[in-house]
Amino acid sequence: MVVTSAGVFGSALPRTGSTAVGEPVRGARRALPFAPTLSPEIESAKKNAFIMIPYGMFVLGVADGAMLHAAAINWVMQSAYREPQFTMGVRRPGGYGMPFDPALYDDRLYAALVTVRRFALSFLGSDQAQVARAFMKPTRVDAGTINGQAFQTRMTGAPILATAPAWFEASIENSMEAADHTLFLCKVFNAGNTVERPLLMDRDATTRPKGWLPQP
Repeated sequence: MVVTSAGVFGSALPRTGSTAVGEPVRGARRALPFAPTLSPEIESAKKNAFIMIPYGMFVLGVADGAMLHAAAINWVMQSAYREPQFTMGVRRPGGYGMPFDPALYDDRLYAALVTVRRFALSFLGSDQAQVARAFMKPTRVDAGTINGQAFQTRMTGAPILATAPAWFEASIENSMEAADHTLFLCKVFNAGNTVERPLLMDRDATTRPKGWLPQP
């Protein structure tokens, strides 16, 4: 029996040598919903495996008119070779199904992001854990800094950290809701690289308080 992913992106995955890319596989059936009840042992193993997935740390910046927003995020990955595209996951307001805590995150960033659909992404170096922590709280712009960090702006007007070893400016090409987050497919149209150094990993960014959920 061959298991296919028919319907995930509008068509089934092709069988090599038999079907052109983009054409449905003949006879393929859409998979039925599969949601088994997991035992406590499997739930624990699942949680531990997810924790092992490595992520870097970034600061997402958005400009909505004169309003600037910025937050630390970690769910970012390259998505294509031919086009300079990447995917990022951003928490939706109320996405966790729990009361919003304004001391941990400012939901106005998400609203601005889906409105303007352009943003800046500042990479954080391995020695910038303190910078990451500065953006795990609502945005504050004061005396030419954002959350206490110097920044610059380029084509989007969104804040780019002055100390970032690299940065992108990008536009949202597509999106898909995934439980409590939205996945954005993004295309880079501007970039900068000031110095090469290892990326800050999320597990090194902070000791997370109990109940804190890291993704905006």
